[in-house]
Amino acid sequence: MEPRAEPHIRGARRKGLQSHIAFFDPDQDGIIWPIDTYNGMRAIGFGVIFSLLAMVLIHLGFSWFTSDALLPDIFWRIHVSRINKVLHGSDTGTFTQTGDMDERRFDYVFALYTAPPHTHMTFQEGVRMLHGNRRSYDFFGWFVAACDWGATYLLLNPADGRIAKHDVHAILDGSLFAKLAQKNTNPETVTKPEKLSETSPKNTENTHPEKNGKHGHSKRKH
Repeated sequence: MEPRAEPHIRGARRKGLQSHIAFFDPDQDGIIWPIDTYNGMRAIGFGVIFSLLAMVLIHLGFSWFTSDALLPDIFWRIHVSRINKVLHGSDTGTFTQTGDMDERRFDYVFALYTAPPHTHMTFQEGVRMLHGNRRSYDFFGWFVAACDWGATYLLLNPADGRIAKHDVHAILDGSLFAKLAQKNTNPETVTKPEKLSETSPKNTENTHPEKNGKHGHSKRKH
């Protein structure tokens, strides 16, 4: 039986939480199958075991909440239009109950748990954020929030141990996933924006030693 398409997702303005998971709905029919989640996890750089585990936990934990049926879906499908139903406790509150992204809340939480100038977050600061958002006896919420932060840190794997604020935002709005998938597919054709901004004339000269050598000889000749 073919899954019921949800055409209002196509061409319509997605809410923040819908945009967050849109990458995992490759045919944009409004339904995410377990295999879609697995393939998406692999595409953005996770290994086989982690992707399988994430697929099971995500669909087992969230599928029924996004369905309009009384009984659980035997195929564990997730319906994008009702993804706001999976919002759990002990989170940052960045997404509202209707699934919209609260930019002010995001800025507030990031500034609250990070050191000035509040442009990056370390793993320890993220753990402190988890503790600060915990609600009493919300064991499921604690677990999911911890998994979210752990997966985020593992995915970005910052060399200096600090995750940039704009990268966290790009994960929340879903824009980073396609970039990571493209980078993993064509690593030689994708350059990080921050590396481009760091390029200077001095660095450019250092990257072309043979040219520098030629200029050096010409100066000595004249």
